[in-house]
Amino acid sequence: MLRNQKLEAVRLGLELLACYVQMISRGDEAIINEAGMEVRAKGPRKYDSIAPPLDVRIDYGAIPGSIFLRWKIVRNARQYGIEVCTGTVTPDKWKPALYTSVGNSVIEGLPSGELASFRIFSLSPAGKSVYSEVVSRRMP
Repeated sequence: MLRNQKLEAVRLGLELLACYVQMISRGDEAIINEAGMEVRAKGPRKYDSIAPPLDVRIDYGAIPGSIFLRWKIVRNARQYGIEVCTGTVTPDKWKPALYTSVGNSVIEGLPSGELASFRIFSLSPAGKSVYSEVVSRRMP
């Protein structure tokens, strides 16, 4: 039992040391090797751009004046931005509605009888994607 406790203490110490070396080295292989550790894996694949959300679907929400949006999640996306335009769609009428980290959202407070249009973009460390296709519904 004492042996197992000592082994666990050594494992924990090595994990803490590995975290410290990773933080200080910022992934630089030379610094990791100088600390007496090996580089186990290269980490996530680098990418230069991010794809827009696809297959955007729109349904009326459960609450009057609300819309339920859903889309296929995008690989490497950390967040999605949703923009709304009420009435006739023109480039200057788009306004931010909300940001989310999941592939669906409910937008509330939309005016009755108006056409509500939505477009979505993906956000990642690579930047902002182009917009998704525009989806629209006339509010009841």
